[in-house]
Amino acid sequence: MKLFVFLFLLPTFALAQPNCASVYRKIFHENPMESLDREVLKEIQTSYFALDRSSKSAVKKWNDTLLASLNEAPLPTPVGSRKVAVSYDEARDLFKILNDHPVASCKQLPKYDPNKNIGFCFGRAAAGHLLALQEGVHKDSVRKIWAVGTMHADNITWGHHVATMVRGENGKWDVLDPEYKRVITLDTWMKKVKEMDVDGKLIFLSSEAKRFGPATPDTYSALELNSDFYNKYFTDLLAEMRKTAKEKIK
Repeated sequence: MKLFVFLFLLPTFALAQPNCASVYRKIFHENPMESLDREVLKEIQTSYFALDRSSKSAVKKWNDTLLASLNEAPLPTPVGSRKVAVSYDEARDLFKILNDHPVASCKQLPKYDPNKNIGFCFGRAAAGHLLALQEGVHKDSVRKIWAVGTMHADNITWGHHVATMVRGENGKWDVLDPEYKRVITLDTWMKKVKEMDVDGKLIFLSSEAKRFGPATPDTYSALELNSDFYNKYFTDLLAEMRKTAKEKIK
């Protein structure tokens, strides 16, 4: 959750990419609603920090359209026994597994983040994604929801937050974020995160669940996950996932 420390890890090329301001200014102002309905669900192949957030009204329009578009999107085409939607009870069970996880639980932060300068929201989001897949959820019914902008709470300031969400049986999305102690709807999650918005320009974005960080569209990679900076967080997470998978097939 605390990006101010995480930023120095990001590849130089990611921060040096051309600014997207002109693209998003065109979307917002030249053909706003028609363009936004299409654009908000596209995978943004650049740094989220490069997006133009100069206009509060444009950001609000983006956020409102994103929420509506996500909840109104058609369910994915079924694949085998994969669940295209999960019941509230199933979402609650997923949350409990994540919240109590021997690696991803917030209770484990003193072990993996002793100096309190990483936060590991991206780690919990990765765990939520992998757990959902392990429990048979369709890959397109699991996504990540990102908040990008300056946030402040408990005397801490940071630049992004992320969580995993799953598609509910009513078509709407439920967010699995241990920060909030229980499963909450996407609408509620956005409102709660918005309460920490410093300048009124916090933008929400959704990506395929496999996106790892906000500054590049890169997916999980062994090189990144095995970085010493993470204090074996992801090494232990993947080992625990493999252990659970083996137990399921016994």
